[in-house]
Amino acid sequence: MRPYPDELLRSLRHSLREVVIPAIEEPWPRYVAKAMEKLLEHLELRALHEERLLAEDITELDEVLGSLAESFADPSLASSAALSAWRALPLPGSATGALGHRGESGAGVAQAQGLQALNEGNEARRAHLVAAIEAMDTAERDDALETALAECRARVRTYLRRELDRDVLLTRPTFMSFGPPVARTEGAGA
Repeated sequence: MRPYPDELLRSLRHSLREVVIPAIEEPWPRYVAKAMEKLLEHLELRALHEERLLAEDITELDEVLGSLAESFADPSLASSAALSAWRALPLPGSATGALGHRGESGAGVAQAQGLQALNEGNEARRAHLVAAIEAMDTAERDDALETALAECRARVRTYLRRELDRDVLLTRPTFMSFGPPVARTEGAGA
């Protein structure tokens, strides 16, 4: 339905930047209005990209979690109680059919799911990844285990790098505080 959310947000930003902010003379309200413009920009970017990026993240998390499950089942790692306990946890999402996407691309998943379902699926997978990282950290320490876990940790780091790259697409730095200015009292702050 037109106007689309990103169009509305772009219009709000334009009005704020071109009409409202120039008319504000006081420094603090001007500062807050500029921060609001940055937040509207963030919302515009999310309206345009969030579903697709979430779907891509879910697809990649499914791959990482599946590969960790396979690696943790390898005889060199299966002896670890911590890793075995993680393997006993049910895998979230497509591994159990919870979101029902079977090999679809990120865009296909986004079309099949609403934003709330995507967020819930993503959070469940992230929690499972955190549990895997914690299991690797608490696994018994020996040279053979550490060597086998190095590849698993590398896969997790690679995923986290790509996940961060996706997040960066949605962010713009504000470098702003949203509290009112604090009056300094004499002798305060050393």
